[in-house]
Amino acid sequence: LNPLSEFMESRDMVIRELPLIDNFRMAVGLYRCMLVDPKDLLHYGCIPGLVYESVLEMQDATMYGNLRKNRDVAIENCIQDGWSEELIEQLLGSFLDGNPDSVPPALLQLMDTTSDGKVRWIPCNMIPVLRELAAKGPRKYSYLLSTICDCFKLFVVLKSVSWENLFLTTLLIRCVSHRFDKVFLPLNEDSYRDCSVSFNVFIGLLDSEVTLWNNTKVDNLIRTITVPNHFPHIAVYEPQHFYFETFDVIVAVYDRSGKRTLYGYQLKERRFRKKQLSPSRNEWIREKWFETIYAVRGQAGSSSAAEVSLSWRIPNEEEMDTFFGVGGHQWTPRRWAELDADLGPTPTSKRGRPKKD
Repeated sequence: LNPLSEFMESRDMVIRELPLIDNFRMAVGLYRCMLVDPKDLLHYGCIPGLVYESVLEMQDATMYGNLRKNRDVAIENCIQDGWSEELIEQLLGSFLDGNPDSVPPALLQLMDTTSDGKVRWIPCNMIPVLRELAAKGPRKYSYLLSTICDCFKLFVVLKSVSWENLFLTTLLIRCVSHRFDKVFLPLNEDSYRDCSVSFNVFIGLLDSEVTLWNNTKVDNLIRTITVPNHFPHIAVYEPQHFYFETFDVIVAVYDRSGKRTLYGYQLKERRFRKKQLSPSRNEWIREKWFETIYAVRGQAGSSSAAEVSLSWRIPNEEEMDTFFGVGGHQWTPRRWAELDADLGPTPTSKRGRPKKD
């Protein structure tokens, strides 16, 4: 690391985008590795060298540990230099805008680089960074960084809820870095620049029994939300019950006067069924409680016009890419489908012909 750091400080650098793996099945055949899902490729940033390291890990844990040593040294050096709240907000912001100036020089080597000079996070490298910052960084963001770190890990580990965790990760990053989105979280950045953020806190009890974890009704959850002790404030809630109705994420925004505005998000990896967007109860819920309710599809339509259906705001593909930013828009279900495209028979494939459209 030291010779590289000295070189970076004394020489101009020409930035080149790394060649990436663009097909999951080809990677499995080429590396003969135990990847089970396209999201495993995304965990390694689709970078051939990192995928190969995952193969080495299974063959020789000692060799894999040596390959990770440089990363751990880079993280330790950054921690020792000290982290302010502002630096953490800038680092998180780089997930969205890809600005290399927001990233400490030692951490740049842990990221991918695009052809236009932006940086792109690699989850297998950034998860340890976030974990260390949560443990040793400013106390204010300890719990939130730990939550973002967990969401990144669940994106790969729990395939059934990868889409929900990707959305929640991006939403929390936007809230903590104060880089809001004009569609999904239409807040004035100047008005909320010093806002505090919470996740699944400020929840009380209803009838001494209903909690965030056993509640299935929107009405009950909203009634259990308690007022935060600081304004402005953004409170993010992820209902924990499997059968919670209508929404997967709810956000309560408090302005400087303490006035509350609610936003609800229903997340589906693919398309919605009409029954899921039923106007009867959903319209009542929206009018009674919410400013806007969103039906967020992982594989959004490509229409340039925003879609409103049965009281729901349905973001299009362009709006989705903007929300997920430079880093996240490469990890959406649309990208999963592209990586999993059938190229026909491979040396390790039992399929004799491509899938029919």
